[in-house]
Amino acid sequence: MTLLDPTDVLDEGGRDDEERHDGASLTESLQALPALGDDIYLRFQAFNLGLVDNLLTDWERDVLSEYHRKEGTPTASAIVVGAVGQLWVFGIYELLRTWRQRGRELLAFADELAGLDEQARQPRLDQKKAEVQAASADPARPNPAHLATFERVARDPAFPGSLRDALDRSEWPFRKLEALRVHLAKHENPKAKGSYAMAPGYARIDEVSLALNLRL
Repeated sequence: MTLLDPTDVLDEGGRDDEERHDGASLTESLQALPALGDDIYLRFQAFNLGLVDNLLTDWERDVLSEYHRKEGTPTASAIVVGAVGQLWVFGIYELLRTWRQRGRELLAFADELAGLDEQARQPRLDQKKAEVQAASADPARPNPAHLATFERVARDPAFPGSLRDALDRSEWPFRKLEALRVHLAKHENPKAKGSYAMAPGYARIDEVSLALNLRL
């Protein structure tokens, strides 16, 4: 998968090496995102999405084969694939939304630190870490990754730049994913509150893209 491009998903298992896509897996690409890979719980979520993506890739291939064999839509199989695929969209949207929200918070803090003199930076970092800890569900046991990312912003001059670049590159694919999620979850047209989406959640077999999967 090209980093941050959900439209070019690569699978990471379930078939022989010659059948696999070239490049990084979905799990690896998500876990490589700046800040996301620092949080074990976000890494778990990325891993789960990769597992489901592998299942969907196999199921889509099987549905297409069944479709060709029966010369008709395998309704029962197609319904399952469509249902799980819709939930996969919701899952990857929420993971990327969470990561982008944290990224913006980290960049805002980086900009704040950049406006302070060297003497004021450490006290502000200590204050910020105390704020993050206090906002935890259990302040006595905060997620160490939350504190570590703010520490990294303050200590690693290259980190804010890499994070900003990743957020910029994710903008277009994320907005496409967001629009699809609105259509599926809210049954509305994106950016048109109160509108009615056309056939939300109704899926058809795409012979073009799935046929390509069969050859990979």
